[in-house]
Amino acid sequence: MAINSNKSMFKTAIEMFLGEGVIGINQGDVIEFMTVNGSVGSLGSNAEGDMELLIHDEVVYVIEKEMLPLLDHKNDQKLFDLYEYVKSMDVDALKYRSKNFRMVVLNGIEKVLLSLSLPLDGQAVIGDTEVFYMGERRFAIGLN
Repeated sequence: MAINSNKSMFKTAIEMFLGEGVIGINQGDVIEFMTVNGSVGSLGSNAEGDMELLIHDEVVYVIEKEMLPLLDHKNDQKLFDLYEYVKSMDVDALKYRSKNFRMVVLNGIEKVLLSLSLPLDGQAVIGDTEVFYMGERRFAIGLN
């Protein structure tokens, strides 16, 4: 797994999947971390392309490969592209914790886009609102 993003998305995901805080994280081909309880863990790809979350070499969760584009979001990737990807994910193919993480990310992106506060370029339909971003010009239209 080639990890190219900032650490925060992976840290948040690890904390959510483990149900425990992470105090240190090192990122490379395998992500290594330490939990607040002192457990040492790692996150790396398996032969199927999924990501195995290990604590002391024990697999505690397998994150589906469909989650990787979400977790490895690059800072220069358009937020609108990420939003469309997250919306289009096959939720039925995800396990419970992955579904929850997807919803947290989806809701977060929607709040950001609906706030009309960033200088972005693009448009999206969020519920009954369509938002338009053209750099510094931004507006929303109610669709109902």
